[in-house]
Amino acid sequence: MRAHIPHGTDSCEQAAAGAGPPGGAGGDPRAAAEKGAGPLDAAAALAAEGRHEEAAAACDAAARADPGAAWAARAQKAASLEALGRGGEALRECQRALRAPEGALEGPARLDAALRLGRLQMGAGRAAKAANHLAREAGRGPEEPAALLAYRALALVLDDRHSEALAAVSGAGESARGEPAVLAVEARALYETGRYGEAAERCRTACAADAGCSAAWLYAGMAADAEGRREEAAAAYERAAAADPDRGGLAGGAGAAG
Repeated sequence: MRAHIPHGTDSCEQAAAGAGPPGGAGGDPRAAAEKGAGPLDAAAALAAEGRHEEAAAACDAAARADPGAAWAARAQKAASLEALGRGGEALRECQRALRAPEGALEGPARLDAALRLGRLQMGAGRAAKAANHLAREAGRGPEEPAALLAYRALALVLDDRHSEALAAVSGAGESARGEPAVLAVEARALYETGRYGEAAERCRTACAADAGCSAAWLYAGMAADAEGRREEAAAAYERAAAADPDRGGLAGGAGAAG
């Protein structure tokens, strides 16, 4: 029997989204704030120090001071709300930010808000909504970023639309398809449709590029388990746990369920 793969994003999948804090001037947010780069940079500095209540309030103040910055402020506030465990509020702030007029919220700030909204929707069991939202975002530009592709494919997998997930990956640009996070989600889709050999091959490619991709190690273990290669599976589960200690129980659970 195939093991259950838990819903949600994994550290490898989330790594694709590491574009840095949205709404700021780039680089070290604390240094930017010290140089007086702007109120959103001050908010980013507070968030970087873990002072998320103050950061959220600073985002509100920035939006009041400059209505033109309100969209970016909402996107940045959502990050602090999520860090505070206020996922519902963070989701709504992302939705509001993404309704910005054309050109008002672009680049890393928009991508961060789009990915955060998709992740929160998936976490709330709304994979279909996440898939639809992420598909709209993918259609905004000439080339879909790897992070967006990974999240969109994952949402489709969680909605049991495996063929659509695989089609999304195969239709993407070569550079995006080769990202470890994308390969890991593709492996998951292949595994869940019984294509264990192909899943294992994608995992090998992902792990060769990023030995810390715990999702790829996990799915490699599951694929090996499904084909009766117990020692190989156990080694892969150990690598998954080592790559992501906070979620190490997923590896153990997968091995037990195999």
